[in-house]
Amino acid sequence: MASLNITSLTPATSTPAASFSDIYSITPHERNASSRLILNHATPEISVVDAGNLQIVQCFRGVHEDDVTCVVTSTSSAQAYNTDSVCIGEADEATIAECGGIWTAGKDGKIVNWDDRLGSAGQVIVADFKGPLPLLSLAVSERESLVACGSELTSYESHILFWDVRNASSPLHIDSSTHTDDITHLHFLPPSASFHPEFPPAVTDDIPSSLLLSTSYDGLVSLTDTDVGRSDAALYSSAALDGGIKKAGWYWAAVGKGKQRKKEIKIWATSDLDSVGTWTLGRNLESNIVLQDHMFRPVHTFEPLSVFTQPLFNKPRTRLGRRLPAVDDGRLQRRRVDHVACDYMIDVCPSLGINARTGESMVALGNNSGDIVLVQHEIHKKAKKSALDQKDTGTYESCAILRTPEDGSRGHKDVVQCIYHDVKSSVIYSGSRDGVLSGWSIPSMGLSRDSVHDQSYAVDENSLTGEETSSEEEDDNMAVDEEERDETEVSEGTISDGRKRRRV
Repeated sequence: MASLNITSLTPATSTPAASFSDIYSITPHERNASSRLILNHATPEISVVDAGNLQIVQCFRGVHEDDVTCVVTSTSSAQAYNTDSVCIGEADEATIAECGGIWTAGKDGKIVNWDDRLGSAGQVIVADFKGPLPLLSLAVSERESLVACGSELTSYESHILFWDVRNASSPLHIDSSTHTDDITHLHFLPPSASFHPEFPPAVTDDIPSSLLLSTSYDGLVSLTDTDVGRSDAALYSSAALDGGIKKAGWYWAAVGKGKQRKKEIKIWATSDLDSVGTWTLGRNLESNIVLQDHMFRPVHTFEPLSVFTQPLFNKPRTRLGRRLPAVDDGRLQRRRVDHVACDYMIDVCPSLGINARTGESMVALGNNSGDIVLVQHEIHKKAKKSALDQKDTGTYESCAILRTPEDGSRGHKDVVQCIYHDVKSSVIYSGSRDGVLSGWSIPSMGLSRDSVHDQSYAVDENSLTGEETSSEEEDDNMAVDEEERDETEVSEGTISDGRKRRRV
């Protein structure tokens, strides 16, 4: 098994964790060639951190009177998703320089546009509909001068409110019919948002100029055209998961092979039961925009997943699919010491990898000890069929493990709540409940994956601390692997002469 050199850029303890309780979300922000991270601590203030040294450079406070629930910047939706080695969905430098805004929404019903040059609020919008509305989600299209926010369930109603930022004294429109519970996520799909470049006409002609993706704890993923006279929103399509939806997003994927290969917009969502749903944005026979080709990965897809930082057996498999012979219990136990469990789902990470066959994204899992496991969906040649849909569902395979060393000098010791992948610098940033921010340097992982069985990679505490595996351990591993190989060949009834095999 190969080793992936993932190390912590800076010891996590360099972040002054004592200044806040936890890190609820990490949002990228760029201005004047400076890369920074906006940390939301689910308090009335947010922190601005230098992405290079993880040091706090600025704090925004004094406007929100209750917890900040959502942070949006001009680069937060601009992660590059790779299709055919072409980065699509990344904001250009001119767009970032023109906008460069930091927007927050909070439970106090305020939407604040912060001026990071002055460190103060540039504009404050108040969501008031039959009283102040606690806000949970936010989407901003600065070039369209449009802001949308989603509320908590209040008086048996939940609302999506739209403002023109040039005249925000009252909402342009209030949508109270799309969802029936807390609205957890909003996102303007391309090309309406200023965060995305102009797409090829063949793609954009099929999408309204202001299509809004919204999700809720009612379990629905909805697409709404908000440009219907600015007075009535048209619901295009709606789909459901097995529980309340926590997070959602979109990405471009090139799916298929040869002439059948095509670019698609994928919509993903995760539920509070840690299941994942993926849809394709397309049109039905009536040419209506719909969410189709639903791929559902329920919670039990990830629950039994356990990762070993070293293989139990070296790869050779019997041609008849027999079980490999057991090795000495003592040697086997040594290999099980580095067992890493997966207790919960952190996020869906399309910028890290997309399966070129199914279009499904890489997923980040975590455990209560602070470890992070990156898994990708694999279609095997002899995949088992699901008893429900009788389709080849494949499995999720680990491709990288971000581990905290035993001495706790870096990494996380508590539940990891958020993760962000900086594509340009090949760095993963993660934040945990104990207020620790960590950076993990990774090599290119191949964003478009077309694999029947990719090799898994692991990162253990030795790679984090810069230590190497001793030659004695390597020899022992090689000896066990050699023993397994010999026993495998005998169990198949074959003898190897170095070049050919003959039946006994």
